[in-house]
Parts: sequence; structure tokens; C-alpha cells
Amino acid sequence: MLAKMRNMSREDWLKLLLPPIITASFMLIIFASCGMYPFGDLSIVKSDGTRQFIPLLADFKDILEGKSSIFLNQQVSGGINFYGIYLYYLSSPFNFLVKFVDKNKLFGFFNILLMLKMIVISFSATYCLTILHKKLNVFWTVLFSLTYAFCGYTVIYYFIISWIDLLYMFPLLVVGLERIVQERKPLTYIVVLAISCFLSYYITYMFAVFTLLFMGGYLLLNYRERYISSICRQILLSSLLAFLIASVFWLPSLEQYKCSARGEETTVQAIKRSDLFFHKYYESLPLLMAQTLPLIIILGDLIKRRQRSKTHNLYLFLLALTILPFIFEPINLLWHTGNYASFPCRFAFIPIFLSILSCAHTLEQVEEEKTLKYDNKLILYVVNTLPTLFFICIALLVFKFLNINDVVLELSKFSVSTSGNIQAFRYISYLFITTFALSSIVYWAYRRSYICKYVFFIFITCMFLLELSINANIYFVFPSKSFFLLNQRNADGYELSDKVCNKNFYRVKSHNSLYNDDDIGSLGYNSISGYTSLSNRDYMKTMKSLGYNGRWMASDSNGGTELTDALLC
Repeated sequence: MLAKMRNMSREDWLKLLLPPIITASFMLIIFASCGMYPFGDLSIVKSDGTRQFIPLLADFKDILEGKSSIFLNQQVSGGINFYGIYLYYLSSPFNFLVKFVDKNKLFGFFNILLMLKMIVISFSATYCLTILHKKLNVFWTVLFSLTYAFCGYTVIYYFIISWIDLLYMFPLLVVGLERIVQERKPLTYIVVLAISCFLSYYITYMFAVFTLLFMGGYLLLNYRERYISSICRQILLSSLLAFLIASVFWLPSLEQYKCSARGEETTVQAIKRSDLFFHKYYESLPLLMAQTLPLIIILGDLIKRRQRSKTHNLYLFLLALTILPFIFEPINLLWHTGNYASFPCRFAFIPIFLSILSCAHTLEQVEEEKTLKYDNKLILYVVNTLPTLFFICIALLVFKFLNINDVVLELSKFSVSTSGNIQAFRYISYLFITTFALSSIVYWAYRRSYICKYVFFIFITCMFLLELSINANIYFVFPSKSFFLLNQRNADGYELSDKVCNKNFYRVKSHNSLYNDDDIGSLGYNSISGYTSLSNRDYMKTMKSLGYNGRWMASDSNGGTELTDALLC
């Protein structure tokens, strides 16, 4: 990989550096214009980010500063192996920056953490496109990298921030697979897969599913070639080696997960009780509907019925296979080993990037074939400028007709909830269809050479910025304002850290659930409360038997009696 980077041209370096710079600029503009940290007090953290990630990040800060232990941490559930929790939630290298952040600034730090990861995502996507598609225009490389960085998965699932790391690993995984296929060199693939296991082993399981599909698709398209068996064997052995190398990371956390309340139901049992078709389409499909251009290019290519390379057909085949879980619930459950809780299609970034790779194959060929129909520059400018202004005016009128403020308000109900909203899905569909129709007409005119590529680029850039601004307003700005008071109270609560000198087992007693289950522990105090996906089911059952409150994967400190308090403390 490093050797390839040394041999890149100046244009390749331009492709590589522009998307991260633009991504950082976009995020800083959003933060500055809306009063978000570091330009204000608003934080985009919400839901499990507030209840789990921030408190656990505070616990991790205590571990880094030597105030608590990673193997027996009494700040969560009365004493838990924090190594498994670290591997499940906090193994991103960016999290080590928490050592330099005060606890009461963690909610604002979340904004910076997301921005840093999005910068790396855009860089990773650009690197993959630059390596695999050297003839691709700089504009397309930059636009597709930004499309991936600001995709529906990022803007909707960003608060489960441990998943976002896998978005920058997947393009590198594709590069690794291509290196095995083209050069018979497995090192890149092994290293990427092993690191992915460290970052999130249960999302890396989805990488393994994708690799099997990749191998099956490659075998199907090249079954007559003599070398096919050696390639499949190399992929399988490389995968096995990567998982064995990374077993020191994923195996302890997996064993802890199997003892949790989430490890009771098997995949087969979950599939047996599932519906045939996807019953949460209004939660899953928005993950694919944030950007319309990749779908337009793919459909245009399929309608054109042009001759495609085997690699192009392979990625289209994989795209079709990864779309099936959005329709059939049993297939979706298989991707999640039987349980996805409130977050369906956690692998959605895979079909999103596959669609981008398919577009890159199409556009490399289109750019070579294109010639303009007009030689006279005056006619060219008139023919190009007037339709573009016309379509932009139509777009503005349509969005005005839809009453965009009401739409954003309704969609925001979806952004602050994890249970989905059918009315919000309708509005998402309206926006998607509108942008799809307008962009399709302009793309058709571009493909027919009625407009030049520079005017087309301007129009597509305007549409991208429009979609980006709407998504940012819905998924970043509105939640930050909705949860401002809650996040501010939680941030102020960290002023109570290290105020009690007594290091014996300590907890706060309340009549109700007045704070999140992990909050007391995150202040640096020992606590019998805890809410993680690794909460031990025997511990939770015992606590409920003693009269303490418990729900889902959480055990609470309120309830019980003076006798049980004395026994526990």
C-alpha cells in the first residue's frame, strides 16, 4: 500500500487530499453556523451516545489516568471486566484523545470525534478510488468520496460512533481483496481484516459475509479460469489467519457477550420467529436514500446495456446481493447473527460503497466516449446555461411547494428517535423522488452530450450541497438543539467527579431513575448500576430478585431495601 502511494502522481495526491479538506470544512461550517462545539455549546450526541458511549468514554479516561482498572472495573455493574467493553465500544484509536479532554467537555468532544472519523472515511474512499480507478476524473473522485463520508449511514447512525470506524476500513478491505485477485498479495487484506476485528468484531463479521459473497461472485464469473481455485484458497486462508491474529481482541469480548442477556437467543430461533419481508422498511431504506446520484448512474448504465468488464459485473452482482436484506427479513437477520435491536441493516455502508465503485466503472468508460454536439462556443453556453437555470428554478419551486420547513420538522422526529416514523419516511421519499427526477434529467442531457460536463458538474454540486444541507439540518442540527438541555445537565454533572475522597464502594441512592445507569460510574465512583450490551444476565436477574430496577440491558441502583443495600455495599 505504501509503495503504491509513493508512485502516485500529483493529480492522484490532489484527489487524495481534497476530500478530507472539504469534509473538515463542511463539518466546521455546520458547527460554526449552528453554534455547535467548538464554536458553541451544542453537541450532536443523542440516544445511546448519551446513555452509553459518553459515560464509558469517561470510564476509559479514568483507566488511562490510572484511577481504575481495565480488567476489574467497579464503576460498572458492581465490578466488570472492562476489557470486553473496551473492545465492544471504545477500541477506536481516536478514543485515546480523551486523555486530553476534561470530562465536562466530552459531549462537545463527540462533535470533533465524528468529524475526525469522517475525514478519515473520505481519505480512505479516495485512496480506494485512486488505486482502482486511475482514469476517473478528479471531480468524480472527490464527489464520490464526499458522498461516502456523508452517506445515510453516517448521518443516521453516527451516535453509535464505534460503528463509524468500519466505514474507513471497508474501502481498504476492497483494495486488499483486489490485490489478492490481481497480484496474489494477501498482506493488505490480512492487516485490514485484523485491524477491523480490533475496531469492532461484530461489524467485522459482516466483512466476513461480504468476503464470502465476493469470493462466490468471483468464482461464478471466472469459473473457467485455471487460477480461480488458488485465489479462493488464498482468500480463505488469509481470512482465517487474520481472525486468528485478532483473536486476542475479539474472543474475550465475544465470550462476555455470550454471557449477556443478548446472547440467549440463537440465530436460528430469531429467523424462525421473523417475518418473511422486511417489516421496518421505514427505518432501513433511509440509510440508502441520502444521496441520489449513484442510483441514477447505475440505473442509466443498466438501461444502456453497455458491455461491462467482469469486475464491473462483480460489483453490480454484490450490490444486488447486499440490497436483498433490505427486502427479506431472514437474510437481514443472518447478517446480524439473529439480532439487530433498534438498528436494522448495520452493514448498509457496504452496498453504499459498492454503488460508488459501480459508478466509477461506468464513468471511466463514459468519459472516454463523450463528445459535445456543438462547436460554436456561444451556442454551447446558451444551450448549457438556460436548461441548468431552468432545472435549478424547478428544484427551488418544488422544495418551496413541499414547505421545506415543515418537512424538516417532521423528519426531525425521525432523527431524535430510534423507533422509526412512517410519516417521516414519506417525506424522505418525496425529497428523494424530487432530487432523483431532476438529477436524472440533467444526467440524461449530459450523457446525450446536450450539456457540457462543467455545467453538469455545477448542477450536480448544487444538488449535492442541497442534499447535504437538508441532511445536516435534520440529523445534526435538530438533535443538537433538542437534546441541548439534557446534554448540558449531564456535562455539568461531571463537575462532581473526584469530589468524594472515600474510595470504598460508593453509590447514590434515589427513588427514581433520575440519571443514566452508567453516570455514577463515569464520575469515578463505584456503582452497582450499568447499561452495556455486555451486561451479565445472571447479575441482572440477581439484582431484580433483590428488588432493584432493571430493563432491557440495564440494571439500576434504585429499589431494593436497606438490607440489600448493606449486603451489596
